[in-house]
Amino acid sequence: ERIGVERVAINLRDFPIPDADGRTPAEQPVVAGGPDAYLTELPARAIRDAWQGAGLPGEISHTAGTYVCNQTMYEAAHRSRGTGRRTGFIHLPATPESAAESARNAAATPAVPRTAPGEPATPTVPLAELVRAVRIAAEVCLTEPKAVALAPSGALD
Repeated sequence: ERIGVERVAINLRDFPIPDADGRTPAEQPVVAGGPDAYLTELPARAIRDAWQGAGLPGEISHTAGTYVCNQTMYEAAHRSRGTGRRTGFIHLPATPESAAESARNAAATPAVPRTAPGEPATPTVPLAELVRAVRIAAEVCLTEPKAVALAPSGALD
């Protein structure tokens, strides 16, 4: 799996599999009455390019989906609006160790599936690479302070 910087979070919770508490909300807003979506304020392209330049499996994800990652990104953006703080979301895949632990836990509690039917086993990235990716992203954010915005043509940065 790749490390991803998310571009868009939408105001929708529609979980295909249960969350850690076993909940599966369907067609619910993340924030009632909130905007339809938030765009990342992180320099997504610059972060992705820096990851790839460092030999890391980085990508831009154009949507955080409708699961927990989306909810987290949306809530962070919603809570920080008007504060001057930049928000965004970087998806970090599981480490080999955490994937193995999850597999052991899933075997012990099979009533709560962690993957949708037909999905492959959890892809992983070593912890040292994840730490390096976060450091690189932070460095890029410090050197690229401009938030992502829609250009006059409506295109993303």
